[in-house]
Amino acid sequence: GVFSVWKRRPRAVSAEECDVLNAAIDVVGRQLKDPAYSESPQSRQESRDIIAKLRAVESGQPTRAESAPPPAAPPPVLAAPQHDLPQLAVVA
Repeated sequence: GVFSVWKRRPRAVSAEECDVLNAAIDVVGRQLKDPAYSESPQSRQESRDIIAKLRAVESGQPTRAESAPPPAAPPPVLAAPQHDLPQLAVVA
């Protein structure tokens, strides 16, 4: 499993990998909460999807979010125009 691989080969864990583990816990929780749901086609597909993601994490493959291109740079912030305001003299 994922944890045994991480134990044998310690490395930094990404936020996306933690998201996959949290999603897996959510899937199991839904299935335990409602046994009828666990037999549904939706639950079976959900299980297949999360197992595929867990296998990708286990093998060190990038998750979908990690393999996506980086977001575009934000547009530049334009400076407000400078106005010629009178200077105040400091009197000591």
